[in-house]
Amino acid sequence: MATGTGKTSTALIIMSNLLQKRDISSAIIAIGSNSSDLLDQWDMEINKWIKEHSTIYPIIEELSVLKNYGKHRDWQVFSDSPDNSILLIGIEKADYLKATISILEEPNK
Repeated sequence: MATGTGKTSTALIIMSNLLQKRDISSAIIAIGSNSSDLLDQWDMEINKWIKEHSTIYPIIEELSVLKNYGKHRDWQVFSDSPDNSILLIGIEKADYLKATISILEEPNK
């Protein structure tokens, strides 16, 4: 989709709704680039979204935005305690993700 068509806002609306309903407790946003500029732009958009929409989605006020790209190495923090956090990651060669499915299975409790 072209720049300015609302991809980021749409993703943040969906994520916020799922967080608010407690259908999810965290999110990973993977950008098909290791470009710090694009990832920093996402970081700014997420933080702006949190400030502007926390009255609609109170749960997003509690979110931590973690980063794993460039000089940022928050993967372990996210891995240890993913609840109430968003992880922004850059993937240099993301073409292989086009034909990838993510499956998460939790052990029986």
